[in-house]
Parts: sequence; structure tokens; C-alpha cells
Amino acid sequence: MNKTLLISALSLSSLLLTACDNYPYKTDIQETYDWNNQSGNKAICMIVGDISLSSYPYTIKYMEGQDLPFSQDTLVPYYNRLENENFHYFSGLGFFTEESVGQTEGKPLYRYQLTDLGRQYVDWFRNQTNFCFGRVVVDSVNGTKDSINGIGGGTLRDVSIACEDGT
Repeated sequence: MNKTLLISALSLSSLLLTACDNYPYKTDIQETYDWNNQSGNKAICMIVGDISLSSYPYTIKYMEGQDLPFSQDTLVPYYNRLENENFHYFSGLGFFTEESVGQTEGKPLYRYQLTDLGRQYVDWFRNQTNFCFGRVVVDSVNGTKDSINGIGGGTLRDVSIACEDGT
């Protein structure tokens, strides 16, 4: 009987302790997101390519091997192909104008220039063309999970959150 009472008391106290976790996770996490995104429009950034502001208007180029599968040998031409595709994609969204300027080896050449919409969302982080949008809004805290840090032995707390698009 004594053992059952002790187990019940420990279980009840554990339940009460875990139910009393009223740390302001939502507020702290929101403040961290807002501090890292002070302009309120950089929650998500998409890289167009390693093209600096001084390179515009930019004319695409083709490289030998760009249509081969990705490997260490095709790294530069592969990324060049992705860059060309990104310019075409973002011009379709209205971020660039796309002007045909001829052909090379039977492939069309295009020149791209930022539009007013593109200039509104462009970010030159690391001297690259990036388009950034939105603000993260923490909607709710769904739960926490404690684990042991294998390096220092301290406790880590993972916090699961739900967000909404704050644009």
C-alpha cells in the first residue's frame, strides 16, 4: 500500500510539474525571427545565381557539359545551367525582363534586366541575386521535447511551432 501511494504521489507531482511549463516560448521565438528579419520581408529567400548588381543587364551563357549529370567534373557547367533556368523562371514571374539577343551554337541567348517588381524584392546578400519575401509569424507552440546533449551533457529543449505566412 505504501509503495502504491508513493508511486501515485510521484506520478502526480511529475504531471503537475510538466503541466506548469508556462515559459513564453512563442514570444521568444517570434522575437528571434523578427530580430533576424528586421525589414519584415526576408523570411524566405531564393537564389537566382552568383550574379552581382554590376553584371546587369545580364546575358546568359552556355557551357560545355552543362546538360550532363551532376558530378565534380560538371559542377560549374551544371550550376550555370541552373542559373539560366532560374533567370527564365523568375522572368515568368515578372522579376526580370527577358529579351532575345541571338543564338550561339543553335541555342537561344537571352538578356535579363531587373523589373520594378524585381528591384522591390532583390537582396544582394553575398553579392548574389536573391529574391526575398515575407515574415514568419509564430502561430502556436505545439510541444516541447527534452533531450541530452551528447557533447556537453546538458539538456536541450526542442520546441515545435506552427507558423503562418505573415505577408
